[in-house]
Amino acid sequence: LPDAVARALELHMESINPPKEVETAQNGNSHAHGDGNGEHAGAINPLNLSQLTVTGNLCPECGCNTMVYEEGCRKCYSCGHSEC
Repeated sequence: LPDAVARALELHMESINPPKEVETAQNGNSHAHGDGNGEHAGAINPLNLSQLTVTGNLCPECGCNTMVYEEGCRKCYSCGHSEC
């Protein structure tokens, strides 16, 4: 149940404030976020959770939502934890 509540909150927050796209240069690298004086202008979150394709239950070992029921066992794709 906690992972379902977390997923619902995540979807709600994304509907209120959609994630901003990071501008990329022609070579595929993202633009610098500094002002040229060694100061960092702003932080960005490089991990976009909506692009993750594996969704499952919470793993008791690592806490990720990648615990799935497969081949008669519960397996975590993040840390490899298994319950057979």
